[in-house]
Amino acid sequence: MKTKEEYVTIKQLFHQGYNISQIARTLKINRKTVKKYLNCDVYPGYRNQNRKSQLKPHRDYLEARLKEYPLLSSIRLYEELKERGYNGGYRMLCKFVRTIRLPKQPRAYIRVETPPGKQGQADWAEFAQVKLGEQMVDLHCFIITLSYSRNLYIEFCADEKEQALQNCHIHAFEYFEGVPLEIRYDNISTIVIRRENGKPVFHQGFKDFATFYNFKPNICLPYHKEGKGKAERKIRYVRENFFYGRTFKDLTDLNTQAWLWLDNTANQRYNRLYQAKICELLKEEHLQALPSIRYDTRIPHLHKVNKDCLISYKANFYSVPHIYAGQTIEVQDDGRDIFCLYHGKLIAQHTKCLLKKGQMIINPMHYEGLRHHSRYVELITQGEFILAAQALPIAQEGFDHLLAKYPGYFEEVQKRELEVYERLAHG
Repeated sequence: MKTKEEYVTIKQLFHQGYNISQIARTLKINRKTVKKYLNCDVYPGYRNQNRKSQLKPHRDYLEARLKEYPLLSSIRLYEELKERGYNGGYRMLCKFVRTIRLPKQPRAYIRVETPPGKQGQADWAEFAQVKLGEQMVDLHCFIITLSYSRNLYIEFCADEKEQALQNCHIHAFEYFEGVPLEIRYDNISTIVIRRENGKPVFHQGFKDFATFYNFKPNICLPYHKEGKGKAERKIRYVRENFFYGRTFKDLTDLNTQAWLWLDNTANQRYNRLYQAKICELLKEEHLQALPSIRYDTRIPHLHKVNKDCLISYKANFYSVPHIYAGQTIEVQDDGRDIFCLYHGKLIAQHTKCLLKKGQMIINPMHYEGLRHHSRYVELITQGEFILAAQALPIAQEGFDHLLAKYPGYFEEVQKRELEVYERLAHG
């Protein structure tokens, strides 16, 4: 069925001398359609089909059921009508039910504005299959915003474990240069163990952390994300304004770009409620002062040093000085670095490998004095040692030192085709 405007156009073109074929080509419609409308003295409009609805006999029943039970689903009503003799389709019923079902009343909320320094809101956001360099990894973004000024801090992590949560809080407090009186959360498993009589039971580790920084964890009701709407809205803002359309070399590069974006974009926005820039409102927060010392988030583990002077930790290998081979040492992990201690003495420190497994992070100075150490030679010949040394400036210095001290180790081996060896073997 063509519109009334198209009908008038067909009539006008015909009176201007166009034939049926010319009108059809001009308007890109079928010639039979043109002929049909030319034979009509008035616009035909839609035919009024007085068909009897199969649902009309059941209308009173449906209205009564939905009045008594407003949440009854269409599929449930469909099953009930079939027992009453209804032979129509399910989709027809769905359309009919939408016309008689009472519309849902939207939930209304009171907007709450907190005074300066009182509250922050924090949450995790998942970023699945992020491309970092050549690998695809799942990442987690910690987001915290100050409720008064809307100052924002974000940090991307490899997981949402307790140590990552505490480290992100520490970095956020240092970024804000203070701590709010309370922070509002969802029922995050690393914060809340369970609920008893409606009240949250906190993890002892996070409870100690909150006591150290003198803030109160404020937990939202279950399935009530509106209780921390300022943080929820920031998740979408980070996805759309920062993350989408950017490329990252690795996790360090991702966080570096994120922190630059915070300083240059996110916290430079204008707060229309208080008529000032967000970064300027931070001065009005008057947050609690940071403690004189930093909270120690390092987790100690005992590990035995292998014969090749490596320890296995979180599916990767880290070197220690060769004199500790076979000894049991303490490994401390603060989320970014690995600290190796022997009887309380720091013997090695490495940057933690977060997103890869089976990697060897080696400081060549740890092998000095083991000129004929077979594992050392194997690492060098395989190229793993050099890659690890290039990743750490301190290790590179040690590698250069060993290169000068033992030049015979690194002499290039002449490469020959296999045919040469076959000819030699056969004389």
